[in-house]
Amino acid sequence: MSSPLVTIASRSSPCEAADIILQHNVRHLLVLDNADKPIGTPLNSTNTTLGFGF
Repeated sequence: MSSPLVTIASRSSPCEAADIILQHNVRHLLVLDNADKPIGTPLNSTNTTLGFGF
């Protein structure tokens, strides 16, 4: 079974990323550039939340 892909814009803040991760109960977000094309590696909940002390 697969789930819908959850994405975030590259200009979004890490705080926004943490909110999306929590709202969608996912561990990874695919980062999209201004043209909605994937860039870099997916953000994961550990990398996003460690910087904020969650």
